[in-house]
Amino acid sequence: MCFSCEPVNPASVIPDLPVFPSVVPDDVVDDICSFLSFTDLSNLRGVNRRLRRLVHAHIESNWNQTLSPYVKSAEDFRDLSLVSGSTVLYFVLRGTPYRDDWNANDLDVYCPLSTAASVVDYLVQREECTVARSVVNRDRSMEIFREYSNGALASVTTLRTRDNKKIDVIASTRNSPLLPITYFWGTLIANYISADTLCITYPQLTLDGVSAINPLRTPSSRAERCIKKYEERGFIIVDFSQINGVQHAPWKPAPFHCPQTYRTFQDAGCLIFRFCPDHPRKPPALFPIYNPMWKYGGAHCGGDCKAADPARSLHLLPAIE
Repeated sequence: MCFSCEPVNPASVIPDLPVFPSVVPDDVVDDICSFLSFTDLSNLRGVNRRLRRLVHAHIESNWNQTLSPYVKSAEDFRDLSLVSGSTVLYFVLRGTPYRDDWNANDLDVYCPLSTAASVVDYLVQREECTVARSVVNRDRSMEIFREYSNGALASVTTLRTRDNKKIDVIASTRNSPLLPITYFWGTLIANYISADTLCITYPQLTLDGVSAINPLRTPSSRAERCIKKYEERGFIIVDFSQINGVQHAPWKPAPFHCPQTYRTFQDAGCLIFRFCPDHPRKPPALFPIYNPMWKYGGAHCGGDCKAADPARSLHLLPAIE
């Protein structure tokens, strides 16, 4: 037996393999993003700057498509206010099994009191919407104002698009349009998308199809209808005490989904995508003077929480520099 010392040509012993590009094309990355949840998109954007740019561009493009049934110019509309409610929930549940059997059919637009009239004028003049109803918070016959008796809402104007789709323009009593979101009936819909930012306030719960109920908010018939609607869509609506993982020892920091934890829309418990950092226009500031801060409170936390205080609920505190 003899051995040759001559080098072996790898091509003679290795079968032909398909050649893959060293860099996945942008359009392929965009197609891949269409199948990913926001948890996966968050992981993907952390790989490198290019993927971060492509993920953010994908989110912006898809959000413009989501707005297109309501407005002709999504780009211009995004500069006026922010959107919350069921449309944002449906959007952030992409890539999960929790939006298969339903679709959002209205748009909840939140804005500061100072810009509410401008938003309505834009929708009427530029988007050819018609005003169906406009009420202010002095009208306590409206159930929504009885729910927000704390004064978070200044007015609600309902408009209809050319295709009879519903848009509610909801004015906050403060300079920040985010204030009313902190008073929602549950964590599931406490999310928003502004001109250049997407925020999921309770991502661990929301992306798993779970919502905790605000324990100190008196259930209204309107809130009960919302809860029933989302339960019929397959969501799990529970008290905070029923959520696995809320239990925690008093000497350890409370998790962000503990109702005794003070929260802001900028803390580490939120899943935030600033998908258009170079947006050329300046939409209304989300944190102009006050940074809305809240905790749900309640007597039951699901764990041994020494901070529990059933007498305190939601708060609006000055922004922390």
